[in-house]
Amino acid sequence: MAVDYLDLFTLLAILVAGLILAFSFYRAIEFGRVLVAGTYKSRAEWTAIFLVAAVFLLLDSNGLVPYLSSVDYANTGFVLITVALPLFVNSNLRTAREADFFHRDALHWRSLWRATMIVVLCSVAISGVSIAYSPEVLAGTSSVWWANAGYPVSFFVLIIVSIYGGVSLTVAARRTQDQTMRKFVRMLGFALLGLFLYFTVWIPIDYFAPGVGDALSELGFVMAAYYLYRAVMSLSPLGKMEKLEKSTTLGSTAIVSEAST
Repeated sequence: MAVDYLDLFTLLAILVAGLILAFSFYRAIEFGRVLVAGTYKSRAEWTAIFLVAAVFLLLDSNGLVPYLSSVDYANTGFVLITVALPLFVNSNLRTAREADFFHRDALHWRSLWRATMIVVLCSVAISGVSIAYSPEVLAGTSSVWWANAGYPVSFFVLIIVSIYGGVSLTVAARRTQDQTMRKFVRMLGFALLGLFLYFTVWIPIDYFAPGVGDALSELGFVMAAYYLYRAVMSLSPLGKMEKLEKSTTLGSTAIVSEAST
């Protein structure tokens, strides 16, 4: 009976996270079309692309993508997010750096960017070669020791990048004078924290209570989806439009009052 409750909880968390991500993608596409060419438009477009990778990860990691994943041994979504995550973080940190008056490099991300991508691509390549050479590695039954190490290396790199990227985004947000960009980047930092919890929270818990950690890790994805939504909505031009309308109204009132006198 307890397992049934865990399955129901997991399914509900997946459904909630999926709906939030889908609505966030819709909003990101909508803002990308409405906003004029510039910083906010590019942020909306980049976020829309990353949301696709996040949705695929959510579905693939739960065995919901036909022919590419299984319930127990999914890896395609993790490979995709391993590559997409540093690219997404780098794009936003570059934009945040441009909005910083002193153009500071948050936690030396710019200096370590190329090295980070080399490590990411090498880890993905090692994972792919190990799986191709010994497919049993997905089931954990491979007799080839280096093949068994391939996938964990890629997973470890993904965790490190999510931590490093999340903290770098948080630091960059504090240095940015643009209030909209500051909120956008800060929300992305919280989203990466949610992904980090999704990647790691099951590890210690499943050792003592198998299945419980997997269910709780989905809450990390819900957190990530929520803050990605907050990040997208921070780009909304509605607040600026309201301010513009107010200033226009005040200006018109002043003209009318001046004319009447």
